[in-house]
Amino acid sequence: MPEGYDAVPSDQRAPLAEFARRSLPDWTLLRKAVTVRERSDYYSKNAIMLTELHNFAEWLATTAMSNTIQNVSWIIPTVQTVHIVCVALVISAVFLVDLRILGVFARAQPMAALSQRFLPWIWYVILVLLITGTLLIIGEPTRSVTNPAFMLKMLMLITVSALTLSIERPMRRDPAYWEASGGRRATIVTLAIVSLFLWSGIVFAGRWIAYISSY
Repeated sequence: MPEGYDAVPSDQRAPLAEFARRSLPDWTLLRKAVTVRERSDYYSKNAIMLTELHNFAEWLATTAMSNTIQNVSWIIPTVQTVHIVCVALVISAVFLVDLRILGVFARAQPMAALSQRFLPWIWYVILVLLITGTLLIIGEPTRSVTNPAFMLKMLMLITVSALTLSIERPMRRDPAYWEASGGRRATIVTLAIVSLFLWSGIVFAGRWIAYISSY
């Protein structure tokens, strides 16, 4: 209420309050307007980003390397075969380690020993995956660059790579690190469960790239 409102006679307070209410801005409408503007800006930025990705994919498809990959019949099947084999190797190694962490597999073997046997090798295989995946993208850029399944796959791959590294690095310094306390044990079990879901999601997203239309 305006300053001095308490000094106004009671019979004049209602008209004064109504005048003040009408004079002040409608904050509900103002908030809605701001929300609409923010959403409009968000969608505009997304549209610009998708346009840039489309332009990049179209440019990439016209490069000499892309044309070579597209026109030489054996390149894409060969690269896809290597890519799929590498995915199988990574999934096998990670699942063995995660299942050991969960106590489902090889309980007699120390967790650190099993991890040190399998996890260091997956980084070399992931490097091959990145190379073969890049070749597949260059060969068929319009199929993958703006495909939501491909974007989801890349997001999950980055996340699970960081997660796998967070499991492996402490055991390099201390093989018993994750078994030193109940809290650490609970943490690594949670990480193993998330890892299993993410790697499974990567496999499914990779297959769905062929069946989901690009933006």
